[in-house]
Amino acid sequence: MFEDGKPQKIAIFEKESSTPLSIVLAIDASESLLREERLEKNAAKRSVDA
Repeated sequence: MFEDGKPQKIAIFEKESSTPLSIVLAIDASESLLREERLEKNAAKRSVDA
């Protein structure tokens, strides 16, 4: 992180908002990726679980 062009250390990292975070997961379901459908589903599940 830089401030005024100089590197700064991050000593404290705090949540600045009480607004909930919304995330959208988009999955390409076109025929060109039909062969990889199971791989995509597993990757999506792992991302959500993480």
